[in-house]
Amino acid sequence: MNYYYENADMTGEYENYRFVFNNTGVVSYTLSTDTHTGTWRKATDANKNEFLIIDFITHDQNIEKLNQEWKITSSSNSILEFVQPATNTKMQFARLY
Repeated sequence: MNYYYENADMTGEYENYRFVFNNTGVVSYTLSTDTHTGTWRKATDANKNEFLIIDFITHDQNIEKLNQEWKITSSSNSILEFVQPATNTKMQFARLY
């Protein structure tokens, strides 16, 4: 994750996390040497807005914040940008090659 904004820039809170989104709907994050898994899925609403829904079972408060429905605002081969419409929280993932 290379950007996270929730009332202030909180990107630094995520600098040591590494996320992997598998095409089977599994998402994992690694912090130090610990790896945890969850699920993700994509959904489309009646207005054809695309959403990413993330679900981790965790006690990590930073990760619990991600357990939401995120509206996809921009997508390319290297960057994915999201907003949580109810709170205007924003996040961005950059692809690491």
